Amino acid sequence: MHNDNKKIPSDNQLRKKAEAQLANEKCVLPPSFCSQYAQKLINEIRVHQVELEMQNDELLRAQTDLEKATAKYSDLFDFSPVGYISLNREGLIREANLTAASLLGIERNQLIGLPFLVHVAPADRNLLYSHCETVFKTGGRDVCELRLKKKGGEEFCAHLESIVVGDARGEAFCRAAIMDVSDRKRAEEVSLKELEILQAHARHCEEVNIALKVLLDQREAEKRKMAEDTRSNIRQFILPYLDKLEVRLPDPENKALMDIVKTNLDLIVSQDNTTKFSLSGNLTLMEMRVADFVRSGRSCKDIASLMNISMNTVSFHRKNIRRKFGIKKKKVNLRSCL
Repeated sequence: MHNDNKKIPSDNQLRKKAEAQLANEKCVLPPSFCSQYAQKLINEIRVHQVELEMQNDELLRAQTDLEKATAKYSDLFDFSPVGYISLNREGLIREANLTAASLLGIERNQLIGLPFLVHVAPADRNLLYSHCETVFKTGGRDVCELRLKKKGGEEFCAHLESIVVGDARGEAFCRAAIMDVSDRKRAEEVSLKELEILQAHARHCEEVNIALKVLLDQREAEKRKMAEDTRSNIRQFILPYLDKLEVRLPDPENKALMDIVKTNLDLIVSQDNTTKFSLSGNLTLMEMRVADFVRSGRSCKDIASLMNISMNTVSFHRKNIRRKFGIKKKKVNLRSCL
């Protein structure tokens, strides 16, 4: 390969080298030619001869380096993993490397001089027209993707990246790099299909969610109607009879129990009983019974007598109720809270 540091010596440098070389050589001439003029003339001729020999050596060395560089870049061009072609303004192939010939499935010597258009799928030929027009018109770089055909008719997806350059005669031509992107295209198609499947699944889930919401709304409406029907039945068919029954109960304890039943039924039929039942969900059955008596204003002694339990047990349940209601060790009346 040619080394830019090893330049061909100038004429003055060659002359100095030639003179230095001849200075070490003894010139033996016949006596008749030993005049000063003849000696000078012969020395000049010999210096010029040595200069020519040195120039020849330098040229041979430069030629050898150039041949090595040419061979190296020829290998890089031919065996590049990317296909390279050169097109003139008429779209004829001027140059092609071995990779381009391999991609198109044809011998390289058969490509030269042929229109590149014959290797483009008919549906994509307008893309090539537009691509080449842009490159030659702007003189800049342009890219496109189209389908190319091999000699046997097999098609593959190719990525073209082109730029305009000029040759030694000043003629502009398009130099294009060709890459087979079939694998990438297939992967994109698979990804697109998977995306379409996911989108279809998402639409299905959305439709199912809408249907479920409609069913839940219907269920809530049915529950509200059922609750309203229950409250209406209690008000119409139970509470009036309890009022009559309460008048006929002489025993105070039975009246107290009846009062609790009516209070609970009033809570059930009232429109705003959410708090009571949400809080009672945290209480045990025994605690709920104690809470009912506390809410009705009964003392611990009355509750113990009505429930047939000790006062200590009543106090124990009251403490648990206060703890669960978050008012333990606070100056808050339990009956007011209930």
